[in-house]
Amino acid sequence: MLITGRYVWNAQAVHPRTTAEREAGNLWPQLLSAAGYDTYMTGKWHINTAADGCFDVTRHVRPGMPKTVQAAYNRPVQGQPDAWSSADPSNGGFWEGGKHWSEVGADDAIDFLRMAADDEDPFMMYIAFNAPHDPRQAPQEYLDRYPLDRIEVPSNYLNDYPYAGDIGCGPGLRDEALAPFPRTEYAVQVHRKEYYALITHLDEQLGRI
Repeated sequence: MLITGRYVWNAQAVHPRTTAEREAGNLWPQLLSAAGYDTYMTGKWHINTAADGCFDVTRHVRPGMPKTVQAAYNRPVQGQPDAWSSADPSNGGFWEGGKHWSEVGADDAIDFLRMAADDEDPFMMYIAFNAPHDPRQAPQEYLDRYPLDRIEVPSNYLNDYPYAGDIGCGPGLRDEALAPFPRTEYAVQVHRKEYYALITHLDEQLGRI
């Protein structure tokens, strides 16, 4: 929506012809560039055209979500070893490339600011963090800030939501398969802990910028 300038109700119709929109110079960063702005981009690019054709400078163009591994699904099960760890770089995802993607995005943004400081033109930075999309990965120190015994389970929690299938949110939906079915309070606490850690880590990267 943001890149095409379309309302949510119209953006999907533009998706198949995004490259034609780019070639016509109609996309938001192109319009800013035509108005004299230097445009910078890093991070998530879930759009059906090349990012480097839309911005003056691009770095670390990422897919819609990081790659993950099968062990990241249907977990955790209380009393059983968890084969997946949020802080383990060997699980790929946000750790792919050796440095957490949120930190890379902040590094790029800081670099862009240095570049823009040497230029009199106005500038626009499009810093598209993939976080807090799953996989919910953060360094261990951020996970340690959220002890499991302090993570609340929502008051409306149910082990098995009776209308999940009717609204398309059953076990077959990828996002829903992250936690085991039926749900357990323990699994909800662990996923919330990882979510909070990922958000806190992202927030600190924004602070760096």
